[in-house]
Amino acid sequence: MPDITTLPTPPEGAQWEFSEVKTNHGKDTLGDRPVLVWDATEAGIAGARAKYGDEGVANALNGTSLMVSFQSIARRLAIAGASATPPKADEVVNAEIAEAILKFVPGKRSGETSAAGAAGRAAKQLAETVGDKGAEAVAALLKRIRERVQSGEMTAEEVEALEL
Repeated sequence: MPDITTLPTPPEGAQWEFSEVKTNHGKDTLGDRPVLVWDATEAGIAGARAKYGDEGVANALNGTSLMVSFQSIARRLAIAGASATPPKADEVVNAEIAEAILKFVPGKRSGETSAAGAAGRAAKQLAETVGDKGAEAVAALLKRIRERVQSGEMTAEEVEALEL
């Protein structure tokens, strides 16, 4: 079990728990990572309200759950820590995850997903799947397509018709 003493102090009414974080649709594990868990008590409710404010609590209740957000933060930073040269120690990565979770503020759900947002998420998921070299190739490909559209060499219809 990871060392909880290396993590920052959680807010009143909450504690750190370690949860296995996975990627690649649950096929690959990034290990046990810290997530903030709020107590189902008056202290937990008051602590969450003090931490996030009324609007933040309402956003959390009406949007993506805090646990999903915390796991996403853990996934992103665990991947970054493993990709660092040299790779970061788990204790360092876990401390960075805990700090990022403490800085997190729930946002409002925007409802409809924009095409640009969907494209960005798809590119990020592909980059996570194929690794750094593959991500660089994907970025270069998208850059070339953008440049060709901007220069008039390629139309939006031609982009839509692309088949790989």
